[in-house]
Amino acid sequence: GTMVFADIEENDDEVPQDVPIVGTMEDENTLLHIPPASIEDLKLLFRKYAKSNSDGAYINVMQFSIVYRLVTGEKGSLYNEMKMFNKFVCGKGYMTEEDFVTGWLNEAVERNNDDQLKKVTFIL
Repeated sequence: GTMVFADIEENDDEVPQDVPIVGTMEDENTLLHIPPASIEDLKLLFRKYAKSNSDGAYINVMQFSIVYRLVTGEKGSLYNEMKMFNKFVCGKGYMTEEDFVTGWLNEAVERNNDDQLKKVTFIL
């Protein structure tokens, strides 16, 4: 059994082909030269994950979790995801495109930092 682990550790730095490149965003330099997402970019990201019904397009908590993890680089803190979802939707159970766009823009202003918006540009 131990041999298997030894092998894995040696090849640690080889990234399997099917792993998304999103992880490389941890490298601050990558973000320096990327423009922050525009409102149109945010709408595009919303539409990638949105479901539609007769009332229009919306994102539920599950879809928001996926986007949240991509944008923040956090790995599944359900508490933080729910907190952010509730903050964006102001008590509704679903998120509209306007909630989504305004929410991420407000986050950038509040944090005084556009890294998350740059990540949106990066993942589109």
